Amino acid sequence: MQREDLQAQLARLVTGLATEEIGKGNDFFYGGSKLYPDEVADLMLPSIVCIAQDVAARVGLGGFGFVFRIGQGSPSSFPLVMEREDDTKRFFEIAPFVVEVFEAEVVECRHDLVKLFESAARLVQSDFRLEGGLGDSF
Repeated sequence: MQREDLQAQLARLVTGLATEEIGKGNDFFYGGSKLYPDEVADLMLPSIVCIAQDVAARVGLGGFGFVFRIGQGSPSSFPLVMEREDDTKRFFEIAPFVVEVFEAEVVECRHDLVKLFESAARLVQSDFRLEGGLGDSF
């Protein structure tokens, strides 16, 4: 499996989960704007995988093989950078944790997805805070 394939599979999973939630009437928002399912995946995938990897590690199953850092985000994403290491787990090992984080965390933060990003960023940099808005923090 190529490097892009795993991230593409995880993005499709998140897109499907977001589609299902939106179908239930649970819309997702960022900056006051309603997001489409693929926008939820594009914007939130690194944050979701970061939190999911932390959960897996805390329950004794180890990490997934991703390294996260606060860096430059693209104009359409938060500045949480997700990089894959050589020994990355496979989709079926990661997916259950992604689903759990989506159902437990993403849906709870759906009215302001910045909160989810901030939670993930704190796992990477414990003193990270969104002081005065997203643009002022980094």
